[in-house]
Amino acid sequence: MYKIYRNVFTQDNLVEIVHQFNTKSQNQIQDDDVFNRNKLSVSGDQFKGPYVNNLREIVLDANTIFNLDIFDPITFEKWNLSTYEQNGFCADNNDIVKLQDVWQRKLTVIIEITRRCDGANLEMTIPDVLGESKDLIDLLPGDAVVFPSYVNHSVSKITNGTRQSLTGWVTGPPLK
Repeated sequence: MYKIYRNVFTQDNLVEIVHQFNTKSQNQIQDDDVFNRNKLSVSGDQFKGPYVNNLREIVLDANTIFNLDIFDPITFEKWNLSTYEQNGFCADNNDIVKLQDVWQRKLTVIIEITRRCDGANLEMTIPDVLGESKDLIDLLPGDAVVFPSYVNHSVSKITNGTRQSLTGWVTGPPLK
């Protein structure tokens, strides 16, 4: 229920992306039952550069598997650059958000920016005949994973070091 893309971005691309977020938004600390992280957020149309076209291409490719009704042209609702440090985590959750009657999050895109840590493993909760299982998603900096926003996922607690990831959401008409 996900698709991994390797080497979508170069190290130079990742540095440019982080710089873009550092100049366009203010750091927010999110520490609750679901998240322990720092995040920088921008709206979908504020994230610019050639990487956006790369992301649109992988979303279209991934959606050939998921076959979800998404807007054309592809619309990204927003992007979060998340930094997980010691004791940071993301509890099991999904990204379904319906803010208006006319659209809803359909696909989630996560790009690994940096990974210099122990822990902070991205896991997908996959339903199976015995209930559900967890798939460990092994991403390296520059890799991306795309999955339907209704799929539960988590990031295990980080024991030391830092992990940074970029998450964006593709929107479309509400699920039926």
